[in-house]
Amino acid sequence: MKKFLLSFVLLLFTCTFVFSACGKKGLTDNPATDADVLGNGGYAVVKGDYLYYVNGYIDNYADTLKSDTSLNKEGNVVFGGIYRTKLVNRKLQKDENGFLVKTEQVVSKLVGFENGGFYVLGDNIYFTSPHMNQDGSGVVRTDYTSFYKVNIDGTDCEELYVSKSVSVADWNVYEIDGTQYVVLVEKVNSGNTTQTNIVSINAKTEKTNTIATNVQSFVLNQDNKVEAEYDKYVYYTFNDDNGINKLAKAKISDGTKAEYQLISGATYSLVDLKNDNLYLTIKNGSTKLYRLDLQTSENLTNITPYELTDSEYASYYVMDGVLNNIVAVDSENYMYYIVNGTVNKLLLSSSVTFIALSDNCVYYLENSALKRISVLSGEIETIGASDKTYLANIASQIDVDGSRIFMFAQYTAEDSSVNYYLNVTDIFADKNDSQFVGLFKDGHTPKQPTAEEKEAGKIWVK
Repeated sequence: MKKFLLSFVLLLFTCTFVFSACGKKGLTDNPATDADVLGNGGYAVVKGDYLYYVNGYIDNYADTLKSDTSLNKEGNVVFGGIYRTKLVNRKLQKDENGFLVKTEQVVSKLVGFENGGFYVLGDNIYFTSPHMNQDGSGVVRTDYTSFYKVNIDGTDCEELYVSKSVSVADWNVYEIDGTQYVVLVEKVNSGNTTQTNIVSINAKTEKTNTIATNVQSFVLNQDNKVEAEYDKYVYYTFNDDNGINKLAKAKISDGTKAEYQLISGATYSLVDLKNDNLYLTIKNGSTKLYRLDLQTSENLTNITPYELTDSEYASYYVMDGVLNNIVAVDSENYMYYIVNGTVNKLLLSSSVTFIALSDNCVYYLENSALKRISVLSGEIETIGASDKTYLANIASQIDVDGSRIFMFAQYTAEDSSVNYYLNVTDIFADKNDSQFVGLFKDGHTPKQPTAEEKEAGKIWVK
């Protein structure tokens, strides 16, 4: 890493780089504890004037790490670690060659992988990284996922939990009554079957509590700072010992549970927790989407379900700030915009990969291209630069944060090796452009343009 930095200094094309891995001297000029946060849970988060981001992505990480464990050796990780750079008027500060003027390492652990992501809450950062310890048979279980907490200045890194689930279904971080909790949903082996459990971890005491087992469906609150009483719970469905499907909630802090059967003989599947409402499908003969206004009563059986669709769809997506407006996809991959239970318009009639619903637009992947369609006008736009190749195998590799879209773009090094580093597209500036965000690991830097290419206006990195 020092060799890489020195070579850039000699070339006089460097961004300023400060190292601060777990346990090292802390970074200074950190954002205020209560500074605004945007974009939690993905590969890039803005807090105050800083953009925190994941510096690269390793595809097929489990096999790659088994052959080279140094890629996730704490203190050595540049590629895939968490960095920060200061924004000025919301904009990245770049030099004439396209490199960040200054970027600083916060976490020297691999976070850029399939189950990766991080949250910033108060003065802490919570992140996931492949587990690097051996099991009883001497096998390095890189297919397990470790959950960490680190101070926002990069110090006091602690492993809170190791999930033995190959795929963590979802996770989030909450501050409830002054205490921070990590909540995760994992699939674990139980005899010859696999069951889904919900785990809550007190980040201060590191006490772990499995608050729900044999979960059929679930929703996690997307708000990290919890105030309303009904938001202090995880909502899920399960089958009891008699095989009866029930709706339930478990308190994040202590696991206190309550079970409900809204309609005798009905089955339930949770869709979303948004707009102070719990969205779910109820199958009672036919299957329809409903919402429960959680502000009405703590006892869910006292809340009258409000019908949102008159028929069944394969998947549902709820709009922010609008109680009764949703996007639904049927079994034939037709996507509809539904308002107050009535189909407003057909949006798409082909199979696509849903990414996000933000600012009245559906973001989706079609043939590895990121696009968006306005639910109001039906206008379709392609996002990102046409001369770049983006990593777009799965939805989790794309991060939509309001006006900013983060994707990993392909960069070819001088030795012809290909690596993926973060790019950002600012919808307000240019939806068909994206900028490099990061610091190249030694050996990953693209070839410098020739004098003729520079004369023609080619930028080293963009």
